[in-house]
Amino acid sequence: MTGSKSVLSNYREERGPAVTFGGNGKGQTRGYGTLTNGVTTFKRVAYVEGLMHNLLSISQLCDKNHKVSFSKKKCKVKNKRKEVILTGVRHADIYIINMNTSTVNFCFVSRASSDTNWLWHKRLSHLNFKTLNQLCINNLVIGLPDFRYTKVSLCSTCEKGKQTRASFKSKQISSNSSPLQLLHMDLFGPVNVQSIAGKKYTLVIVDEYSRYTWVFFLRAKSDAPEEIILFVRKMERLNNLTVRSIRSDHGTEFKNSTLETFFEQKGITQNFSSVRTPQQNGVAERRNRTLIEVARSMLSEANLATQFWAEAVNTACYTQNRSLIVKRFRRTPYELFRNRKPSIEHLHIFGCVCYILNNKDNLGKQAIEETIHVNFDESGPTFPHPNDNSEINQWADSFFQVPEPPIADPSPQNLPDGFEEDPPIPPTETSSPPLINATLITQITPSEPDQPTNSEDFSQTTVSEPTPTNLLPDPSVNEASTSGQVYQPPALRWTKDHPIDQVLGNPSSGIKTRRQSGNVCLYVNFISENEPKEIDDALRDPAWVSAMQEELAEFIRNNVWLLVPRPRKQVYVAQPPGFVDPKFPDHVYKLNKALYGLKQAPRAWYDTLSTFLLSKGFVRGKIDSTLFLKKYPKHILLVQIYVDDIIFGSTNPKLCEKFELLMKSEYKMSMMGELTFFLGLQIKQSEKGIFINQGKYVHEMLKKFDLTSCTPMKTPMAPPLTLDKDSKGKSVDVTLYRGMIGSLLYLTASRPDIMYSTCLCARYQAEPKESHLTAVKRIFRYLKGTPNLGLWYSKDSGFDLTAYSDSDFAGSGICCAQVLWLRNQLQDYDIQLSRIPIYCDNTSAIAIANNPVLHSKTKHIEVRYHFIRDHVMNGDIELHFVPTEYQLADLFTKPLDVTRFNMLISELGMLNPDD
Repeated sequence: MTGSKSVLSNYREERGPAVTFGGNGKGQTRGYGTLTNGVTTFKRVAYVEGLMHNLLSISQLCDKNHKVSFSKKKCKVKNKRKEVILTGVRHADIYIINMNTSTVNFCFVSRASSDTNWLWHKRLSHLNFKTLNQLCINNLVIGLPDFRYTKVSLCSTCEKGKQTRASFKSKQISSNSSPLQLLHMDLFGPVNVQSIAGKKYTLVIVDEYSRYTWVFFLRAKSDAPEEIILFVRKMERLNNLTVRSIRSDHGTEFKNSTLETFFEQKGITQNFSSVRTPQQNGVAERRNRTLIEVARSMLSEANLATQFWAEAVNTACYTQNRSLIVKRFRRTPYELFRNRKPSIEHLHIFGCVCYILNNKDNLGKQAIEETIHVNFDESGPTFPHPNDNSEINQWADSFFQVPEPPIADPSPQNLPDGFEEDPPIPPTETSSPPLINATLITQITPSEPDQPTNSEDFSQTTVSEPTPTNLLPDPSVNEASTSGQVYQPPALRWTKDHPIDQVLGNPSSGIKTRRQSGNVCLYVNFISENEPKEIDDALRDPAWVSAMQEELAEFIRNNVWLLVPRPRKQVYVAQPPGFVDPKFPDHVYKLNKALYGLKQAPRAWYDTLSTFLLSKGFVRGKIDSTLFLKKYPKHILLVQIYVDDIIFGSTNPKLCEKFELLMKSEYKMSMMGELTFFLGLQIKQSEKGIFINQGKYVHEMLKKFDLTSCTPMKTPMAPPLTLDKDSKGKSVDVTLYRGMIGSLLYLTASRPDIMYSTCLCARYQAEPKESHLTAVKRIFRYLKGTPNLGLWYSKDSGFDLTAYSDSDFAGSGICCAQVLWLRNQLQDYDIQLSRIPIYCDNTSAIAIANNPVLHSKTKHIEVRYHFIRDHVMNGDIELHFVPTEYQLADLFTKPLDVTRFNMLISELGMLNPDD
């Protein structure tokens, strides 16, 4: 109990028993609260009015599982973990406990109000309250009020900005008592450079109990299920153990019907990690990283090509199984899995030079061959022979040359490009000829087996080169006289500069990376010349022209092909059901002409019609291939084809009548008269102009979605814009929402006034919410009030092209591209335009486009956006400033109020005949 209410937190008024003091004075218990110093907390501490000292009950401490010990001069209070939390000193017959003796120095101070708590929390950039209290207690800053700051509630800003993923606690006690009970699997790839055997993926399998690891190299992910099945059967048969469970991620290489069927038959359970949580498969993921890092280090040390990554990973797995220590057992994975200590006496450095005695070839004499050591095998190293498919397995007759320790210069990363052998010493009559038939090997040959290999099956990669003439054996020398000689490998020396005649390409062109070159030789460590990307580039290169001529000549010599006329595709149609010819029920119809309804019919009809029109003097459009034109001295005839519909028009009505007679003379077709309805568009032609709208389609759309009785709105979307993803909102029918969006998108062909609102609502088709559906329904309510609104093209409007851009410099470049496309489209109609005005309200974009000098402030802009300046300089376009109130592009970029919205649609040429 205490007599100071200010030291209590979470205080609440509650009347309690009366307390009698030593001088027969009495005090009343007014309430209860919590007393803490940051480490030790006492709950339900009574506030007794008039009490002059703070009293602590030993019996209540013991009830809270605390331990209190007394000595002659002091006392100690310990918690459940036997840690000293409070220390008291004896004065006369009383033990006085000072709260400052706890592990955190915290004295009793007044608790800050809620507003003061959050004020200093925000002033100090959302500092945590523990550090805030430390600043106050230790007096480390000036100006911080002397209060105790407490976090009475969550700070929403901190929760959003300081979120971190919870750590995955490691399992202290393993539930597996023998190998193969739980296997961890993972697959990494594809690797940028495929291995010598064409493998791109690596399957890693780790045993939970022993941490023994196997690796398999695959050409594709689809090979993983078959490899896993073979592995499980092999391990169970060889070790007389049973695989119980397999843990992996959700990749399709592990989660498929083939493995599910096999695991059900074997009684094996599959454990999959959660989505985007690789930590749950951390055993395999960490082993992947270890293998890759070690393999990268080995390749760098041995100065080998990247194509040897599979051999490096294989060797790393082999050595780690014999060298890593499992902490739980203090033994290696090999010993835990095979119940015997591993032997590492046979290990050699990856990439060191190896000399092998070949005594299997029928050469009449033994031969020593030089290879590069890149793999291990428990039964002894196996080296593929360079001349045939046989293997040399001579452990005792192999000699490994230990490389010298690396020095600073030259390092493996900056070795010179060329090596030259010392010139051979010609044999004389007195000098002894070479005593051993040796072959110097420098050309790397693939040796990785076609089947996936694991850490226990290894091969050896061999390199070979034509035999030097000075190393050939002399026939006159007796073979018996050579038995005591020792072979000495030829000495090598490096040169600083590579010979100019051996350099590919232009040496002054600079260094080219593999990504820049586009053609990397598979087995050598140099980069060839760039391969041409287009046929025009190849035809300008005499070497490529010669190579193609030789290839075509070989085709003719070997009778590969024969030049014939282009064949036409034959189409056959089955007999209609119920109308099958009884004499030939299995026959089909061979089409002599295109049949309506087939997917080949539109192309065949277009080919036929275009051929006919071209033969009659029409010219096909350069931009629009479905447009045909025929020009007369003072008039023009236009023909537009849309599948089996033809729209034609002319500046002279007699030309239309003439074209009608021409088509009827060749084809059987019906004339629909003046164009009034086409693909949902209603066209009204008059002497003053043409009006296009989709009023009929609007009424059908409102009826389809049962919105005919809705209340009309004056705008499709009201400012300000508040539409967002709304992840916490209530979901709606996806099919209904997408159907409404699709209908509105088709309507935008003649209704640009709903373009912005429709496209904005179309962003949320994946997971539409009620707020999105409400916004879409507002567009329908706007259409309800303006069903006949459309585009008006007056007769005297002319063919001037004007553009508006409400964007920055990059956006103006995109606008320029659209303007140029429209200009090219109008050229088919014999309309030539130049200096097309683009009105923009961004003065910076106009200044950059009109200034030919490239400043440092524009270096971050991609080059493709700078083409607008070229067209400004060429006179194709002109950029002009327009005030914001006259910017017509605002209709397509933001929601507007009623007055400005009506003004902009009027400026765009949209009219409502109902008004």
